[in-house]
This record gives sequence, structure tokens and C-alpha cells, in this order.
Amino acid sequence: MVSLHDVIEGLKILAKHSKQGAESHLIAAEHNFIYAGASVEPDGIPSADRLRLGELGWSYDHEQRCWARFV
Repeated sequence: MVSLHDVIEGLKILAKHSKQGAESHLIAAEHNFIYAGASVEPDGIPSADRLRLGELGWSYDHEQRCWARFV
């Protein structure tokens, strides 16, 4: 089962690095995944935060062009 804490902490990291604007704060859920952080490119996040996102189960989905978390 997915930890609510891991999902929330990941979303907080993405929010911290997202660009201003309505689209940058959108999230979606589909096919057992949560998608978020469309404006947050992997290279735009410090390595410590990228590492933490990975530890929390988040990864960058190049096809969807956003971050994804399997739930």
C-alpha cells in the first residue's frame, strides 16, 4: 500500500520547484498513477530533491512530460 506521507512529501517538493501558473499546479490520476509537476523538469530540481523524490517513489515520465507516482 502507498504511504500518504510519501505522496504528500513528493507533491510538496514538486510544488516548491514548480513555475507560477495554473497549469503548473495541476495533478491527475489515471491507471494507478498520480501525475503532477508538469512545469518541473528533472534538471531544474537540485540533486538532493531528485534523490528524495526517487526514494518516495516519484519518477519523471518523459511520455507524459510530468512526474508520476504509482499508487
